[in-house]
Amino acid sequence: MPYGKGLDYLKTCEAKDDEALARSQLAGLKLFVLALICGLGMGLLLGWVFGEDNAYRRALGGWTLRVARIDDMIATPGDYPIWKCWVSIYAELFRLVLSLG
Repeated sequence: MPYGKGLDYLKTCEAKDDEALARSQLAGLKLFVLALICGLGMGLLLGWVFGEDNAYRRALGGWTLRVARIDDMIATPGDYPIWKCWVSIYAELFRLVLSLG
């Protein structure tokens, strides 16, 4: 188990006045909004590009690009047009970045 930095380190990070407290609260709110945007982007990507059944796909009336995942394209390489292969590569990149976020 790694050891923490200790109470002395926590004292240096403590908000000493109202302005520092407000800054840390705004930074926490900013992280919350970014996490919300990340989740919405992931849902939109999965529903609109990959065609998974979710609220975003239903809001679009069921319309989707129906891009296959990379694993399916590797298994049957000749079945997909080149533009869908490129869209799949970039969509998988965005999906992985959003899942790490």
